[in-house]
Amino acid sequence: MTIKKHEYFNCSIYGPPIPVYYSSEFIPTFSLYDGDTFIKEVDTEYVLIEDKGSIAYSYSKKLKDTNCTSKSQSWSEMILKHPLYDITNVWTPENYVSCEKEKGEFNKKDEYQILSIKNENSINWRGQNNMYLMFTAIVVDPDYR
Repeated sequence: MTIKKHEYFNCSIYGPPIPVYYSSEFIPTFSLYDGDTFIKEVDTEYVLIEDKGSIAYSYSKKLKDTNCTSKSQSWSEMILKHPLYDITNVWTPENYVSCEKEKGEFNKKDEYQILSIKNENSINWRGQNNMYLMFTAIVVDPDYR
């Protein structure tokens, strides 16, 4: 038996959904506004968290594909270190540490979970071709203005 599931999405709040083909890599881009006035494209490091907790995606880059010289932060690590109720406060500019500043041991096969236009990291979908995901983006670069 097939169970039908309906999701309601408020386009007046979130804008229209962005359709992405399930076998395509997805690089989200964001624009910064002050009210209705466009300021600039967000061109710095950010992280994404899926609002309903789905993990039906992965990242295209591994640490070996980056300029990291030490272990990069990850969602699983940040959630363990900062077990807050609001997931958007777990990984912030205040606790972000770049993996390019220090030297240390790390697994080069680990996923790199930080995105930006500059690093060209993207999201890959894990085989499902009919799903609805909603992400929250959090700028983690402490120097972003």
